[in-house]
Amino acid sequence: MRERIRAWWEGKFVPYDDDPDNGVFVMGGFTHRHWTSRAARAVVGFLGREWKWVIGTLIALVGLTMTYIRFF
Repeated sequence: MRERIRAWWEGKFVPYDDDPDNGVFVMGGFTHRHWTSRAARAVVGFLGREWKWVIGTLIALVGLTMTYIRFF
């Protein structure tokens, strides 16, 4: 299971197409990731950059929820 999650997270390397009749040798490629992997990477990146705002917002929301439950 761990390997499947790792393969999903990392994506699949797709090499550039190299025309054999052309005199130029092309090296390299790109990583093709599933759209859910790109979305998960965006969320993790956001949390990594803005963790201080996320924690403060979560504390405020938990406090508001507890107050709402207590009074209603």
